[in-house]
Amino acid sequence: MFKRHLVISAVLLIFSLDIYAQDAGSHPLFQDDWLIRIGGQQADADVKFGLGNPELGDIPLIDTSQGNTDPSLTSIWFDAVWQGPEKWSFGFSYFQARVEGDRTTSEDLMFGDLEIPAGTGIQTDFETDFYVLNGYYDFFQSAGQSAGIGLGVYALDLSASVEAFIGGEATGSSESADALAPLPTLSAYYKHAFNENWAFRVNLSWLSLNIDKYDGSVLGTDLSVEYWPNEHWGVGGGYTYVDLDLTIDETLFDQRYEVQYDSFFLFATFGF
Repeated sequence: MFKRHLVISAVLLIFSLDIYAQDAGSHPLFQDDWLIRIGGQQADADVKFGLGNPELGDIPLIDTSQGNTDPSLTSIWFDAVWQGPEKWSFGFSYFQARVEGDRTTSEDLMFGDLEIPAGTGIQTDFETDFYVLNGYYDFFQSAGQSAGIGLGVYALDLSASVEAFIGGEATGSSESADALAPLPTLSAYYKHAFNENWAFRVNLSWLSLNIDKYDGSVLGTDLSVEYWPNEHWGVGGGYTYVDLDLTIDETLFDQRYEVQYDSFFLFATFGF
């Protein structure tokens, strides 16, 4: 909660600064064909990952809210935008969330080909790679401002591994599962240059959909502020929040994911 108040305060401070200028339209954010941003992030991931069965109900394997995992992580953050002809633009982003946890099962369960009797200790490693694609069409453009809507997809590369322990000793029994889950989204964005140096961007994506064996919803937003000392490169920082719910239908036990992910990131940005 403190992080979100900090972000809101920073944005309000920026908007309150009297740094408007006539040459805002010359900012690289509007003039360059390609914008590349690469940096690092400090994130917190609130993750619930488990199995579902009509008879047994939900069986948690990882739940960061129970205190048996470390929800903090540091990872790479990447973003690229191609500003095409007329009013079209296309963007790609990448970031990652990973948590590890352990618990003792209170029921018999099946994860892939791994049979886990009740009373077995398990260690779970859960990782999500977020690949975010968006295509936008600007419905509003002016000197130093633009807003658009579009279609996108959160391509989620989900991987989880479970290893069984008895009496604190590894049994040698383990199983892993991988899935590439596509979740289409509706997107909207706004960007604003205060002058030829300072600029602000915000993006929002949302959709709830059932595709084949995937049933999920995603809400994602990110905002950033950047400073360009010249037309070739700049630096910036921002905030990302993702709220994801996903169920993957399987034969015996469905895989169920709930991920709330928020991060601060710093980046270098390049335009050409």
